[in-house]
Amino acid sequence: MEKIQLLLLSADKEYNMALGRALAQRPEQFCVELDNPALRTIKEEDKAEYDLILIDEKRYTDGEKVFGGFCEQLVLLSEYEQALPYENTEEGPKDSREKDPLKIWKYGGAKRIASELLFYCLRHRGNALHPEKSTKAKVLVFTAASGNVGKTSLAISCARELSRYHRQKTLFLSLESPLSADLYLPYDHCKSGLNDYLYYMFSKYKNKKAPDPCPFLSKDLWGVEYFRQNHLRNEASELTAKELEHFLSEISWFCSYDYICLDFPSSLCETCFTVFDLADGAAIISDGGAICEHKNEKLLKAYEARGKTGKKLRVISVLNRWNAESERIPPDRKDIVISFDESSFFRTDGSIEIEMDRSFGLGVKKLAEKIRGQI
Repeated sequence: MEKIQLLLLSADKEYNMALGRALAQRPEQFCVELDNPALRTIKEEDKAEYDLILIDEKRYTDGEKVFGGFCEQLVLLSEYEQALPYENTEEGPKDSREKDPLKIWKYGGAKRIASELLFYCLRHRGNALHPEKSTKAKVLVFTAASGNVGKTSLAISCARELSRYHRQKTLFLSLESPLSADLYLPYDHCKSGLNDYLYYMFSKYKNKKAPDPCPFLSKDLWGVEYFRQNHLRNEASELTAKELEHFLSEISWFCSYDYICLDFPSSLCETCFTVFDLADGAAIISDGGAICEHKNEKLLKAYEARGKTGKKLRVISVLNRWNAESERIPPDRKDIVISFDESSFFRTDGSIEIEMDRSFGLGVKKLAEKIRGQI
């Protein structure tokens, strides 16, 4: 990946060194040069040498004089938390600034600063940031032909199990709308997310090369990465089959993921079948009811009858919310059975936490082990 050339000129020497070290250690993103702002004069030729020049906000007046006006490379380190430098519109994110340099909060932490710098640089360099080719991720689809069977909680839990206990770099991605994953994952709706990423990937002004997804991603405590998403509208659910194929192909190569866990609501449509074509395996989830079983069977038969790719989809059947006290599992079933266990789910501050060490978590462990063994 082509690195961003960064000149860091904060008057605080210790801050300069700490931020420079943190940014330089981020893999394949920044090439950082530190200098003494008291001795360094910003010159016109620095425009060509550096992609971004970070200075203290109080130096803006002097910097403006040096550049003779507004300079896109200039980034101001502010003492105060800043709003996003763009506003979302129906056409996508638009720059809300006129002729003022970008301001970022200098105490927002290295991850937030890096995210904002990458996002800003992507807007002005277009798709100059390209991925290095890496091992293709294995795509897992968690789906059901019926609703309310627990596919979102299973997809997230399995992603966490693969990440934490199997040491697999895992991305969770929801393709449903309205979004329910925000009940389980902390979403920062003030930061750029999946809808913004899709805008840059599919904008008619771009060449459809994927931008660096890092500014649009978050990570939970289990190590699972996920796109920040708008809980009211998930534009990934509106992609055509061709766009979805391009999107999954690009992100599966970009960040060297081992697995991508897709939370996907199934239906008998071309987009659904495209997801199955791209997937390495699918967890088909049922609650054991006759209607749910019938609809899942109908979905798989329709996909097999289509037979476009010539490959057989590796399916893992999952019986979720099984009640051991009142239900009996037929001896001929080969499903992964996950017990109904309300105590594994509890609310905290408007979100739902999942306890992985109870009976629900034991079922998830078996599912993750089967995925590792078969897919």
